[in-house]
Amino acid sequence: MAEPEEGAAPEEGAKGKRSILRVLGVVIGIIMTFAIVGLLVFRFVVQPRLNADPTQQTATQNLNTIPVSFEEAYVTVIMPSENMLASTLLYKVTFECSDQETANLVIKYQPRFVAMLRKLHSYKTR
Repeated sequence: MAEPEEGAAPEEGAKGKRSILRVLGVVIGIIMTFAIVGLLVFRFVVQPRLNADPTQQTATQNLNTIPVSFEEAYVTVIMPSENMLASTLLYKVTFECSDQETANLVIKYQPRFVAMLRKLHSYKTR
């Protein structure tokens, strides 16, 4: 039986270490890329929304709109189990119309909108 040469063994070990280091470097590079992208998204997308003044934002939105409010209504909600007590959902809806003509149409056809809202909310799962 031939014994392996002494010079060949360290080269194979060094190749294995280089391969592991290369894979480790790629993994660390991918992790760092995702971390940097996450920080950039937080800095330029999330943080400005968190720091925005909500009163100023609603004031600019409501300047040109006409609100049309509907009365509070409630509907039955389907429960996951038959043995549970039935729940009711209480809701109130306000439409923001862009001009007076649209608001007048919504007010004129308010019963139709009430029926549509009731249908959308009725008998939904919890």
